[in-house]
Amino acid sequence: MTDTKRMGRPRTFNEGDALLAAMNTFGTKGYDGTSMKDLTAAMGISGPSLYSAFGDKRELYLKTIDRYADVDGCAPIVAFEAGQDIAKAVHDFLESVILYSTAEHGGAKGCFLASCVSTSVGEVEGVVERMEDGHACTNAVRPR
Repeated sequence: MTDTKRMGRPRTFNEGDALLAAMNTFGTKGYDGTSMKDLTAAMGISGPSLYSAFGDKRELYLKTIDRYADVDGCAPIVAFEAGQDIAKAVHDFLESVILYSTAEHGGAKGCFLASCVSTSVGEVEGVVERMEDGHACTNAVRPR
C-alpha cells in the first residue's frame, strides 16, 4: 500500500488574517448580503483557495463565529472579572470594549455576535448552537 500525500501549492496567506477579513465582511454586509466575490476580495485569495481552506460560504461563516468566540467574544467579560475592585473591573471592561471596537481598520465595529450573527439565527444551520455556546461563555465567567 502506498502512502499518498495531497499535492498542491502551499498556502500563501495567513488563515487567521483571512478569517478576520471574512468576519469583517460578514459583519459589514451580513450573511445574506455577502457574496463569494466580496469574501475573496476582502480576504485577498482566490475562490479555489477559499474553498480549499475554509469550505463553502456557510462553513466559512461558522468558522468566523468560532474564531470570534475563541479570540474576541469573551474579552470584555474576562477583563471585568480580572479587576481587583469594582472601579477597576468596570474600567477594564469598558477599555476592552473600546479597544476592540476601534482597533480594526475598515471592518465592522462592535460585537460580531450581537450585530451580525444574531440576525442569521434560524437562517443558517449551525448558528443557533454557536450562539448558545457564546451565551454559555459569558455565563461561565460571571459570578453567581
